[in-house]
Amino acid sequence: MPSDSDSSDDGRSAAKRRQRKLVRAVEKGRTKKVQSLLRKHLKELRPALAAPLGRHGGTLLHAAARDSADAALLRALLAAGADINAIDNNGRTPVHVASAAAVQVLLREARLCGQQIDLGVRDRRGVSVCDVIQGGAGLTSGGARSERASGRSERARWEARLREEAADEEGHDAFYGGFDDDGGGVADGDDWFGQIAAERSARATAARDAARAEAAERDERRESERLRRQRAAEAERAAREEQHRLAERRAQLEVGTAAREAYADGWRALGERAAATPLKFGDIPWPCRGGAPRAGRALGRDDVEGVLVAHLPDAAARRRALRAEIGRWHPDKFTQRWGKKLDAAARDQILDGVTQVAQLLNELLAALPAGAGGATTAGAHGPPPPT
Repeated sequence: MPSDSDSSDDGRSAAKRRQRKLVRAVEKGRTKKVQSLLRKHLKELRPALAAPLGRHGGTLLHAAARDSADAALLRALLAAGADINAIDNNGRTPVHVASAAAVQVLLREARLCGQQIDLGVRDRRGVSVCDVIQGGAGLTSGGARSERASGRSERARWEARLREEAADEEGHDAFYGGFDDDGGGVADGDDWFGQIAAERSARATAARDAARAEAAERDERRESERLRRQRAAEAERAAREEQHRLAERRAQLEVGTAAREAYADGWRALGERAAATPLKFGDIPWPCRGGAPRAGRALGRDDVEGVLVAHLPDAAARRRALRAEIGRWHPDKFTQRWGKKLDAAARDQILDGVTQVAQLLNELLAALPAGAGGATTAGAHGPPPPT
């Protein structure tokens, strides 16, 4: 009774015989035999598809492309897993060694089987796959071999075929019952390998679609992250600007508060000062932030607004305050109350300043939105000035 190891050895021997049989069938262009072998024993024959052959180290696809333009033979090998980009010892792919008639057939069948052709592969002579496809510059001795093979007489090929058939039947077929080459015929073989090719092409297409979808999803995530960061940066910048604006506002209010207190204190002390000595320009409590302006320097609207009304909450309150200040700074009212107590040398400068303040107050009043109580014009006297 044979042991398990004997059975294992027999299985390996049978696989090797089938692999040798596949090599001979490919080298002789026996398409039906190749289809039958691959259809029945694809799993154990796959190593033979990538194994180097002869001194050049090419694969079975190299041999098939070099010596045949049979689309069915090339399709059978490609569908079974033969690599269109495999290289031999000289750096040549099957496209490099393909006969002139086989190049386009090989390219077409490779695409149908879902294989991507690397156009940039160069052999030792520097000829790329792209060169071969574009102009045949990369055709090597494979073309000459094909011509020599086609130059053999039809009778010689027929006699060689008979000898190979006889050797196959005597040497190996008895071991596993021979090959049923007519089982289903060539059309069935073509259909089977066509189905395999279609499945490989579908898988390759699905893989490319999945890769594109993944790339699109990755790009979408990157864009989403970029937009998130951009929005975060904009929000941070807006927050900083708002903080800066509030800080400036607080600073202005603090300055305005100090200026208003100094302004009020100046008016309260003005009577005592006027009783003691004639009033000079700097003695007048001008509505100006940062102290009294220099004589002859025009007051600014921002100064007047910041001291007198910027702190008030609404237009109505501002309107009341402005009308009261207009009564205080109206040139006629001011002259009537303080004119006799002004220093003669500073009188004109002081009255020019008073007129300027009155004009600015009326401008601020006119700029307020219309509301109850109306507005006071530049010529109106307003209520009595505060004391």
